Amino acid sequence: LQLQNNGGAMGATISGPDGSATITTTANTGLTLPANIKPGDSWTQRTDYSLTSTVGVSGTSTTTYTFTAIGPESVTVPAGAFTAMRVDMKVASAFTFADGKGLPSTSTASTWLVKGKGLAKATMTTGIGASSNSVSFDEELQSVQIP
Repeated sequence: LQLQNNGGAMGATISGPDGSATITTTANTGLTLPANIKPGDSWTQRTDYSLTSTVGVSGTSTTTYTFTAIGPESVTVPAGAFTAMRVDMKVASAFTFADGKGLPSTSTASTWLVKGKGLAKATMTTGIGASSNSVSFDEELQSVQIP
């Protein structure tokens, strides 16, 4: 996976044994992260993508992110213990294949942001289509080096 492959902030090239896919950001509106976040703040962002692949899959996607600042919380990760601003996120995405068929997905996430250091921890769960299955992941800051 190679992020920001000249496809915008959310662009990527993904390669595997059966082929590759390129994701390109075609539009991005709203706010990713305010300069100053206070508990109770909320904001949105929308990103449109296109996808092409070497295995014949292509289409477009619109993803809308809704963020809500919850407030300061203590978080402990391998890089240490921090007081972080917890921000919850709801994500609604709709991928439309070239043949017109759609594949919706929804996600919920929480991130813990540390002033002057960035993302300390993130958790996300995504459900795809009508399936009852979901995919979850966690990220934790391993170390910090600030020049």
